[in-house]
Amino acid sequence: KEGLVQRMKHRLTAAGDLLILRELPQGGSYEGFDPVRSFLEQGDFRFANLEATIHRYECPPSEESGGSWICAAPEVLNAVQAFGFNVLSLANNHTLDFSQDGVIKTRDYVLQAGFKAAGTGRTLAEASEPVYFEGNDGRYALIAASSSFKPDAMAGAQSSSMMGRP
Repeated sequence: KEGLVQRMKHRLTAAGDLLILRELPQGGSYEGFDPVRSFLEQGDFRFANLEATIHRYECPPSEESGGSWICAAPEVLNAVQAFGFNVLSLANNHTLDFSQDGVIKTRDYVLQAGFKAAGTGRTLAEASEPVYFEGNDGRYALIAASSSFKPDAMAGAQSSSMMGRP
């Protein structure tokens, strides 16, 4: 039993809310960075909730925010990669801080940076799809959801006569 528990400790690393709004200084070489990265990289599947929208303010803000309107430039994803994360949840109270355009931009930037991501999409079907990660010891799946929105903020299903809503 002890061997199984020790082996499992190195399969998955999960963090909570990841709120990085600026690039790391000098490629991440600052006190404390290496121990954190080393700990995170013990896991094969390294997950966090990206608690920000990612874009260059090319999206209008929503009437309401998740507490404040949080936006970071796409370059902060370099810091997320530097820490070693490889799977992100995009579903949280800040997802719609910059309306539906912000949802799409964030997802596009995250996927372009090479992350696996769950919890948002251009349609309800895409937003509710699990994301799969093939690890050294097997396959992982992430389903991400948020319950902090009003009903009219939900993603909408696509039909033959109407496009979906992010």
